[in-house]
Amino acid sequence: MKTITEKELYEQNSLTIERLNKNLTPKDNFNPTRARPESSLVELINWTTEQFCKSPQKNGSYIHNKIVIDGSFLQFCEETSTEIECLLKDSIASWKTDLDTEHFIAQGVFRIKKKGVEFLLCSLFHKGNQNEDEVSFFTLVQNSNYVKYIKFRNDYEEWVKERERSSQEICVVGGEPVSYETDLSWKDIFLPKDLEIEIRTSVEGFLNSEKFYKDNKIPWKRGMIFWGEPGNGKTMAIKIILSEYGFKPVTIQPGHPQPDQLLEEAFDYAESHGPSLLFLEDFPDLIQGANEAHFLQLLDGVKSKEGLLVVATANDLNKVPHNITDRPSRFDRKIKFPSPDKVMTKKFLKDKFKNRLKDKEYDILVKKVTDKNFSFAYLKELYVTSAHIAIADNRQYQNYEDVEKALGLLSKDKGYVQTGFGLSMSKPIDMENLFAEEE
Repeated sequence: MKTITEKELYEQNSLTIERLNKNLTPKDNFNPTRARPESSLVELINWTTEQFCKSPQKNGSYIHNKIVIDGSFLQFCEETSTEIECLLKDSIASWKTDLDTEHFIAQGVFRIKKKGVEFLLCSLFHKGNQNEDEVSFFTLVQNSNYVKYIKFRNDYEEWVKERERSSQEICVVGGEPVSYETDLSWKDIFLPKDLEIEIRTSVEGFLNSEKFYKDNKIPWKRGMIFWGEPGNGKTMAIKIILSEYGFKPVTIQPGHPQPDQLLEEAFDYAESHGPSLLFLEDFPDLIQGANEAHFLQLLDGVKSKEGLLVVATANDLNKVPHNITDRPSRFDRKIKFPSPDKVMTKKFLKDKFKNRLKDKEYDILVKKVTDKNFSFAYLKELYVTSAHIAIADNRQYQNYEDVEKALGLLSKDKGYVQTGFGLSMSKPIDMENLFAEEE
């Protein structure tokens, strides 16, 4: 299945006049032989069988339905030459998406036909036990078609999973899906070469080792912790892994009042969409708000985890409980992202400023920023802020004076004050949230 963009996915799930007319409009006026029951699901099933089935109820089966009539199912039917015949249209529930398209679910009775299999998909309003409005979803299928129906349903579920895998979206459990960049590569991150090789070997080795795991009867899963001070590439490395490899990305909504429930749902989703990347950012905060024993059960698992790579990030590894970090098979690799040394700092600055600075100016600048442990996020902001200063002075490119001014501004932000040619400590500030998007 080809890659589906976020826009294409929403368009395929949208409610259109063409789809309404083609799939969701009854061909004939329906005249029931008796009034529709209002308060009993069993009676409603019997009534639906009586009105729409070609054979008596004793020759058919009632099945709890896992399929609904929405844009996703209509797309599947279009791609697989499956016929949908609307016998009764009850109503259409719809809502606007973030991309201003319309997602919908249709209620009614629909006959589904494909290559010898035929069944009824039903979703009908009725009164529940407490006299509240309910919609019940059920399938009516002849016994002779039962096996073919199960295969059809399984094929559809696999199609949905593959479609979700091919979409350029991160599944955010507890929140809305978000798109991610697909044009990043390892050239877009500044890491020591040995660190880049270590990460790439771990990821690529995992992806290519499915047979090894199965031959040795080992669950095909892996865990890594990316740790180090903020702003040095942990999140950027995850973005590159998503862009470079064929993982289905999964994460959880931060700050949710029920992290245990979200974690369980995230593991279930990731396990059913492998190979998947379940990434857990700000891991110590997440564990602090969750039940540690429950998390360990999910990580160790009684279910077979196939194609699951778990990546957690932490600024301070000491804040992660030792029973999580010190046992392989939970987090097998603990990879530190260091602050840039003088070599990496100079490499980064030269990549950004090119030949706009002299070699001597580079040497002075490198010493100043490394003495104060500037992260890659701060180095990037140094470049951006100095560009703003140059542009405000109607110049296209920065000079060293612009960089010095920018360095003074950033030094104050970082908790230092300028004193002559050097920098001295002023007051510590919370670094956790500074330039978090660049981490």
